[in-house]
Amino acid sequence: MIALQHKTTLHILRILIGLVFITSAIFKLIGIDAFEVYMFSLQWFNLPVASVIARLIISVEFIIGIFFITNIQFKLISKITFGLLIYFCIFLIIQILSGNKENCHCFGEIIQLNPTSSLIKNLLLLLILFLIRRDSGYNIKYSSSIALFVLVFAIAFPMLYSPPYFVVKWPPNARKIISYYKHNKQHPEKK
Repeated sequence: MIALQHKTTLHILRILIGLVFITSAIFKLIGIDAFEVYMFSLQWFNLPVASVIARLIISVEFIIGIFFITNIQFKLISKITFGLLIYFCIFLIIQILSGNKENCHCFGEIIQLNPTSSLIKNLLLLLILFLIRRDSGYNIKYSSSIALFVLVFAIAFPMLYSPPYFVVKWPPNARKIISYYKHNKQHPEKK
């Protein structure tokens, strides 16, 4: 009985991680414009590249979430998630040390977290990942077909739902918004 309760707890924690990643992906996609401008404001990429990377981050988070919930490639997804969370923690520590207290866009603009709150969230997710590392989960029929569908859907949907500006057309005020965001960290139309 205790073993069954323990196994159920592991399943619930695994599904919880999946839901966190899916929620993050959906919230980022809802506010994709702000997320891609945030990515651009880091000054690591030009705007077209930042637009694509923003959508790829959404895709990766969605894939991780679905794969955790369905238990597809659990060991591989756990390792990828561990690496991704470590990378995000390092990024957030740098943001904290540089004095940045702005929204880190981990959940888009719907749930605003400063870098410290987001770091705590990521450390909790790492702890949960550690706790479920031995979860055997369950086998799903047609997991390869489901995995292929999820991969194609997760990569294509953000690009089709909201194509990057360079694919469609730049809005007339895009440069103004980017300029204001880089200098003021606030959208000019929200002042």
